[in-house]
Amino acid sequence: MAKHLIPHTIQYPETAPFGAVRLVRPDYYVDGPTTHAQIFHGIEAAQLVRDAWLQSAWLADTLGNEKVEQLANQKDRMADLERQVRRSLIHAAHRKHHAGWFALRAGTDEHTPGAVMGVALAKHDVSGNLAERTYKQLFRPDKVYACVSDVDVDPDEQGSGVGMALFDASLASFAPDKVPTTFVLGRNTRLILKLGELGFEQTGVQLRTDLLGADMPLPETRMQGDSIQAVRERLAQAFPWLADAEVEY
Repeated sequence: MAKHLIPHTIQYPETAPFGAVRLVRPDYYVDGPTTHAQIFHGIEAAQLVRDAWLQSAWLADTLGNEKVEQLANQKDRMADLERQVRRSLIHAAHRKHHAGWFALRAGTDEHTPGAVMGVALAKHDVSGNLAERTYKQLFRPDKVYACVSDVDVDPDEQGSGVGMALFDASLASFAPDKVPTTFVLGRNTRLILKLGELGFEQTGVQLRTDLLGADMPLPETRMQGDSIQAVRERLAQAFPWLADAEVEY
């Protein structure tokens, strides 16, 4: 069986719905030691996730506007969320079977990338790690799942298509015959319906207290598709502009 090639960069042209954007997947085994640019992108991405959460409709629907306002003023709690994001991105760059994607606005030149517009995390879920502890009844010991665990987009760019581009890039990080899973935080009915259109089905719900604390539990819905290839084909039909990107491996 031919080895699956994982994209390293994906360049979208100016004609894309969100304009010229470069998706980048830092990889220690390809790029070498972490660069200053990658560190800066990680900090910027963590701040983006914080802002995206605080301004999201799903968090307000889940916690209520009053609690979201309280959360915005709790600097220690939000700083902890940012640290979790940075830590996950570092792990993704240094571990096999993990992928952290950045969506970068076009910079002044090829050596000066623009601002971070979005970020995504993906990894293999296998029996024996968090997936089994959380959803043990749903996983077979011999099964490996391709999990897109997070996709976050700058609030000013939401609805532009950047999130779907990151989602597709995350799926492309795994072999096409793998079974894809993803997790939806909070009461995000719109995203659950969108994933349903792409062939995902709900397979479980749990409460997460490790993200914002025990006093602000977040429901998390696990969703599972049929195969990476099938989901990406549906994405290509729904968003034809995905085919306009230039991919480097």
